[in-house]
Amino acid sequence: MLIKLNKGDEIDILAPSSFIEKEDDFTKGIEILKQWGLSINLNNALFKRVGYFAGDDETRFKELIKAQNSKLIIFAKGGWGSARLLEKDPTWANGLMLGFSDTCSLLLSKYSQGYFGSIHGPMVTSLCKEP
Repeated sequence: MLIKLNKGDEIDILAPSSFIEKEDDFTKGIEILKQWGLSINLNNALFKRVGYFAGDDETRFKELIKAQNSKLIIFAKGGWGSARLLEKDPTWANGLMLGFSDTCSLLLSKYSQGYFGSIHGPMVTSLCKEP
């Protein structure tokens, strides 16, 4: 199954674990995605802060499930909190999901349930550091 992004496609940015510390890197990453012609959907939990997480587990889980129909879910940044969302047994759908580091727990969960589109690659906060 080939999933291709086109200019104008709406994508979702999620923070399934740690909150965004380096807002400058995040903003630069958003600008890169916009330069590619993508429409950005920023969810309500991106800038929440509960301890060192981007919101509590329930809020982050709901945002993950809500974004399942997106052509691309790109994670804002990593952090071990993403694995905590697997305790709630997420329901996956086909579509692209992009991240690395601890968000691989989500990528692999999706893949292990037979859904395609898990991509190990840059997150929003690291896009501006890519060649």
